[in-house]
Amino acid sequence: MLRKNNRSVKWEDVIVTPQAGKANSSVVCRYCSAEWFNISVQRLNSHMLACKKLPDYLYERRGRDDGGWSPLKKKA
Repeated sequence: MLRKNNRSVKWEDVIVTPQAGKANSSVVCRYCSAEWFNISVQRLNSHMLACKKLPDYLYERRGRDDGGWSPLKKKA
């Protein structure tokens, strides 16, 4: 599913900010505030599959088929 600006729905889970004078933009996860400087879809997917604070309702969208629980998530 593509949005009107041709960005995949996957990018709704991060904040992308261009960095003045730098080739790569800053990417920040909306859930755990992790930051990286590579806007590749592979890097985004890699982070979301391991994000410990990803809300349970997003597991299916991210391709995590673990019934809403992940051994990667911190135990409460």
